[in-house]
Amino acid sequence: MSGSYIENWNLLVSQHSQFYNQPECKIQNLWETYFSEIFGFSKIFSEIDSQRKLHIGSSDREIPDIILKKGSKDLFIVELKQYSFTKNDDFEKQLLNYMSHTDLRLSVGILVCEKLYLYFYNHSDNKSDCLEIPFEKDNELGIEFMDLFNKNNFDVEKVRDFIQSEAKNKNDISNIKAEISEELVKNLLTEHFTKTYNKDVVESALKGFSFICSERNSMNAGTSAAQNFSVPFSLNGKNNAQFTVNGVPVGGKCPTVRYVIETYVKNNPVITFEQLQKAFPDESARPGFGKVVRRFEDVKENEWGGHRFNKHPIILSDGQQVAVSTQWEPQNIKNFIRAASVLGFDISSDS
Repeated sequence: MSGSYIENWNLLVSQHSQFYNQPECKIQNLWETYFSEIFGFSKIFSEIDSQRKLHIGSSDREIPDIILKKGSKDLFIVELKQYSFTKNDDFEKQLLNYMSHTDLRLSVGILVCEKLYLYFYNHSDNKSDCLEIPFEKDNELGIEFMDLFNKNNFDVEKVRDFIQSEAKNKNDISNIKAEISEELVKNLLTEHFTKTYNKDVVESALKGFSFICSERNSMNAGTSAAQNFSVPFSLNGKNNAQFTVNGVPVGGKCPTVRYVIETYVKNNPVITFEQLQKAFPDESARPGFGKVVRRFEDVKENEWGGHRFNKHPIILSDGQQVAVSTQWEPQNIKNFIRAASVLGFDISSDS
């Protein structure tokens, strides 16, 4: 893979953090520049077609953010949202509606928000495949994206194969993780040893063993370790500090907290709300507000009005929507960093 693809992907990652809370119009300008300067599409020859009007009936219309072309041929469509927004059904439906519009009928689409989402739409059966690519430094999927969507390399079938293959791999990994359990380990050991020993002997031998199945640095972190951990930098009362998590620039305090919790959920796909709350204990929250995470439906109206929680939920595998606190000051962010560090997150600051 070309070094320029790696360098350009890491530029997108860096600017995703830099412009995390910028309005959609700013994101539009950024991506028009990316497609021109990095992906090789020509502004002069109108290959970056912004805000094209698609008519529905005699009066209604839809306006996609960007349609990329090669010469006069439409290739794929891009829907842009503020980087701090989490993907939801409305965003996805909007993009798929554009892709299936009678004036377009495009098979490949991109949704940009807190992550990058690639879509392949099969018009024959009205089904779509989606591949999620986090904005993380040196992400192999992101680097492959830079290659596949270069104007001179773009091929619908190659993009389809990439999306479907990687989406299947991710789903298979999640299924495997979901099946791993104490009972499965014990059954496999029983099956292995009964090839050599009497079954009663095997069961007697295994009776004294317990098997704990969890991902490293995730579900079994002890609170005592968090209490003894020292934050390796001083915020010095600085409210505009910028953070890096595991080498990824993520921005200020609120984006940092959300990024850590969202990454933790991604790495523990079958986590429950209770387990998530245990991993990020309420002691880390700002005094007087009491929660780091809360069930979305439990947030009171005045708490939304006071901007105490992010309105864009993190969604767990069981469908539970989780609201994340936005109340972070230099002192209590240190508490959060201590808890996150025990879970395997390396967090640094520019202060």
